[in-house]
Amino acid sequence: GRCSMSSFPLRARGMLFVPPWGRVKHWWVRGAARKVGINTPEEKAQRKVDEYVSKMNRPLKENVHRLFDFLLENDLKGFEVPNRWPEPQRKGVHSTTEERATRRILLSLRTAYQKQKCQRCWALKRCCLCERLLEINSRHTVYVLVHPTEFLRSSNTGHLLLRSNGAKGRMLIVGVPKHQKVLESLLADPQTVILYPSDTSISIKELLDRSRHSASSTSPNITVKDRETKDGSEKKFCAAGTEDGPSFNIIVLDGTWSQGRSLRRHLEKSISSSQNLSSNAVEDAREVANSSGTGESQDLTFVHIDVKEPSLFAPLRKQVRSDGCCTLEAAAYCMRELGESDVADNWIHNLKVFVDTIRVQSRGEQLYGTFSDDERAKMTAVKRNLEPPF
Repeated sequence: GRCSMSSFPLRARGMLFVPPWGRVKHWWVRGAARKVGINTPEEKAQRKVDEYVSKMNRPLKENVHRLFDFLLENDLKGFEVPNRWPEPQRKGVHSTTEERATRRILLSLRTAYQKQKCQRCWALKRCCLCERLLEINSRHTVYVLVHPTEFLRSSNTGHLLLRSNGAKGRMLIVGVPKHQKVLESLLADPQTVILYPSDTSISIKELLDRSRHSASSTSPNITVKDRETKDGSEKKFCAAGTEDGPSFNIIVLDGTWSQGRSLRRHLEKSISSSQNLSSNAVEDAREVANSSGTGESQDLTFVHIDVKEPSLFAPLRKQVRSDGCCTLEAAAYCMRELGESDVADNWIHNLKVFVDTIRVQSRGEQLYGTFSDDERAKMTAVKRNLEPPF
């Protein structure tokens, strides 16, 4: 026959069972909370912002001396430390790139000091791998453009490109004015290339062919000659006065894929500023590049690599692309295609040491067997975190 709504249980009618003696109080509390608005998402977000400001609203400069080693080792000696913590990013309020970078760098410095991280390798001091990194000697100069979020992150591999003995290059953090000036002057150099896959990127082989054509057509004093490699399958050129070939300034973008796209947009904005430099050396380099018809001084030169092997970094961070790899792997493959296999092999070994270090410091098992049992026991020793410096 007919069924009424009262025949269904309370849960089926979308209601929770509340005893009669507590039903009035329950409804009153709900009504009061809805009237005051303390449970709305906007109020919760505002409370988090207020707690952040009240907790971080302390003087900074008086405690910066504790972080001087971090600033010095990461080329941030001239980093401008504000008197107070910068305001947190609010919805609808657009902060500048410098303000966002300053806030993220300060938070990273605070966490690194509290967890007792090494200033150079960014791992915990009990798991420091600075003495385990192999030495490299390359004719190319590597510049690592780091996203502020990746600064002092334990799983970051880009900074290891500069930690090996004999490595030439520099770390550039987006949002730091001192590093921005270096980046703008670097982009004005026609020998600067950017390691990042894009629609306009070229292969390493095409880059070498373009450089060979430019060297033979612009400089009559440079003689180009072919020289076979060890296996005799490929040929590369070397100019008079250089032993192994041309030298490039390689900018490696360090970050996730989404951060890499942000770094690329930052480079495209910086190229317009670099074209306004009035240095005589830069102007001469532009004239040479324009006369050769390459136009590399006006446009960014992106290069890509062919990744055919699975990433060694996959156990630490999930790869969103089948051909994806970490920053250190990408630089190693690039050096291998440029003819520097020794540098690539040493960087791959350093990556294996890094992966085992991060897994052991997280109480995991090593994958590549770079540590002995005694060394692993020392690395897994428990140490308390320090009090935050500010």
